[in-house]
Amino acid sequence: MNMQVKRRLNIKDEADMRINKSFRFLVCDVGSFENLDFVMRDIRNYIGHQRQALGNDRDGHALLNHFSRMIELNNDFFYEIDLDV
Repeated sequence: MNMQVKRRLNIKDEADMRINKSFRFLVCDVGSFENLDFVMRDIRNYIGHQRQALGNDRDGHALLNHFSRMIELNNDFFYEIDLDV
């Protein structure tokens, strides 16, 4: 997959579009399945790797945001996190 296809897939994934629908859009753009140099499994693998890579970072930020909101709601709430590189 080239960078343009990957970028379009990332945008569609961020918009919560299902992978099979994204694949159909790509097929329509090029005219037929034979004109693609990848299959849906390649897209699933790519999106899965992207989600996994971003998920770890998103999870940490989500946790810190949650703790920040808890402090706003409850002045007695306390948390301490040791962050490493």
